[in-house]
Amino acid sequence: MQNIRPLLTTKSAGVGTGLGLAMVMSFMKQSGGSVSVHSEIGVGTTFTLYYPVFEGEMPTEPHNLENDTVLSRSIKSILLVEDEPVLLTKMATLLTQDGFEVQISKSGDEAAKILLEVQGFDLLITDVAMPGTLQGYDLFDYGKQLNPDLKSIIISGYTPSPTDLGGALNSGAKFLRKPVRRKLLLNTVNEMAH
Repeated sequence: MQNIRPLLTTKSAGVGTGLGLAMVMSFMKQSGGSVSVHSEIGVGTTFTLYYPVFEGEMPTEPHNLENDTVLSRSIKSILLVEDEPVLLTKMATLLTQDGFEVQISKSGDEAAKILLEVQGFDLLITDVAMPGTLQGYDLFDYGKQLNPDLKSIIISGYTPSPTDLGGALNSGAKFLRKPVRRKLLLNTVNEMAH
């Protein structure tokens, strides 16, 4: 059976992934929803996102994050590296709200400077494809050279090569595919603490 990939990027390394629509479609599929596209020449394109109806009961009291079993307080300081501004903000907000100290970076080159200047990060969370010279796996290797105990989570919207993935996993990194759900991200951070 032939593997068909309807959305591919034509962008070269270092200028973004160009896979935003693929990520939206993947997220909608995971959520049980769908995407409708209507396009007219000279008018524009409209994307309509259809989410499934929530049929459960709404909680009567706010969720207490302090009692959430997926949280781990043994990892406190995180360097988060992601070149997509919306995703970077959402992930940083999620991690900060859950009690972690988060420093952000939009490129591997910038993150390498931060790793060199700021000591004591417990965890590196990095995208694979980013603008600049250092990509995610380069940054992972650099971080390990500076601090062999630095834990890492590598995130990507595409499947990395077996060579890159094997080397990182053999060094203790975890791999997550975009889009990453909140619970999966927090569970993985918790797992990295042990």
